Amino acid sequence: LKDHLEAIGHKDAFYYVVDSQFKRRINTGLFEALAILLPEVCGVEIFEVMPFTDEYDIASAYVDSLVWREPNTISIENIRNYINDVVLTYPYLGSKLWDVILQMAAVPNHPLNAEWLHEHLMKSTMADRDAWWTIWLKENYSNDTTIGELIQWGYDTDCDNLETIKLICIVLAWFHTSSNRELRDRSTKAMICLLNRHIDILLEILQLFEEVNDPYILERLYAVAYGAVLQNKYLAEHYSDLVKYVYKTIFDKDKVYPHILLRDYARNIIEYYVNQGNLIEFPIEDIRPPYKSDFNYTALTNEELDERYSPKDVANTERY
Repeated sequence: LKDHLEAIGHKDAFYYVVDSQFKRRINTGLFEALAILLPEVCGVEIFEVMPFTDEYDIASAYVDSLVWREPNTISIENIRNYINDVVLTYPYLGSKLWDVILQMAAVPNHPLNAEWLHEHLMKSTMADRDAWWTIWLKENYSNDTTIGELIQWGYDTDCDNLETIKLICIVLAWFHTSSNRELRDRSTKAMICLLNRHIDILLEILQLFEEVNDPYILERLYAVAYGAVLQNKYLAEHYSDLVKYVYKTIFDKDKVYPHILLRDYARNIIEYYVNQGNLIEFPIEDIRPPYKSDFNYTALTNEELDERYSPKDVANTERY
């Protein structure tokens, strides 16, 4: 097998299955198999040894192959240029790629799992992320897509693998960027189902998203935290750690985060803990309103709005 696969590296080998669009179209299964086997057997990517890999059908087969490959054969550095320069130039393949990445999101130690996705999304500004990720969520959310299946898995699973639960929750948390209320609500409830017995993982998720630049996500994570502690029939082992974290992160500051729902969820996490007869190490008044907050917003006059945003030349304004 290795000898046959290595033959692809020769100039004319297998050329007859890729030298026309028709041949590339009917041999996509072959290309997908080669994209899986070449890295495993020969240590090379298909685009390194086969011609025409910038064509749609081969690029599509390559994207499909990722979910079947052994994780240790995928190197982000090796595939990054091909993904950016070829796959993402085809709009549909770009969309399919993110769907495939979600299918791998819950695989521990996978180079393209939820931890990679989190690192990738955290680097973006909220505006840049909304321009592609949030739009992709909107266009691809339904009950029978990967997004809907991940949410449903959160409702139904009895999985005890803590790493898998954590990875799924990272993905569900990123669904909260969506402007789709139903998607945010279902993702929130799925996270509560997953975390109400795992307050320690909940704490890890909160810490992981502590610096996220999207208030939608923070608000929903604290809703998840409040829902998880209410769903727990017994005071969880790590509940006191959660209370300390919430106090330090939200309330033990000169200015409290200016989001009324987030502050209410955070306060009630602590209030419920106290109502269960537990002692806290700080004055309960510190978590209760009124709060000191800065809302960094300066209202513009009508004249300033016109100056900034009115079309300067209506006749030449392009319309799409």
